[in-house]
Amino acid sequence: MMTIFNNNQQNQVLTPLCQSALLYLYFEISESSEIIPAIKRNEILTNFLKRKLKDDNYKYLKRELKSIKTMLSDKSSNGETYLINLLDTLEKDKQTIIIN
Repeated sequence: MMTIFNNNQQNQVLTPLCQSALLYLYFEISESSEIIPAIKRNEILTNFLKRKLKDDNYKYLKRELKSIKTMLSDKSSNGETYLINLLDTLEKDKQTIIIN
């Protein structure tokens, strides 16, 4: 299920956070000589988000980060695709705000 965040300030912080999570994932994958399955990718993303949950800079995103982390714990989920779709949604929301 896609969660859409209405607060523009939260979106401004959530967008680079999602981008950083994906970059972290891709750097981890690039360091491995093996193919990384989706379950392992979710673990990598979960570890990244755990550190962000402890960071005071993201305390007002705690609910959203916990929601994403919970989704990542589901073995049938694909966290990478979820974050890409969330970024697309946030970008569309940003364009809507600019147009209005």
